Amino acid sequence: MGNDLMLFDPAKSQFYVLNSTMAYLWKNCEGKVTLEGIVASVPQDFAVSDGTPVATEMKAALDELVALGVVTAE
Repeated sequence: MGNDLMLFDPAKSQFYVLNSTMAYLWKNCEGKVTLEGIVASVPQDFAVSDGTPVATEMKAALDELVALGVVTAE
């Protein structure tokens, strides 16, 4: 599984396997940092030179996590 992360939702009795992008986002979604703040930390953590594609990928990942009910958007 490498950098993937497995989550279990006991209320739904369902497992979720998050890819490395979603796992990074989930680990950093603690309600204290905005999506923009998380995206800003990606280049230093993943050595990505251009944050624009990262922002697009992170937004899509966040939308999917919200749709799954794994995180909530406020």
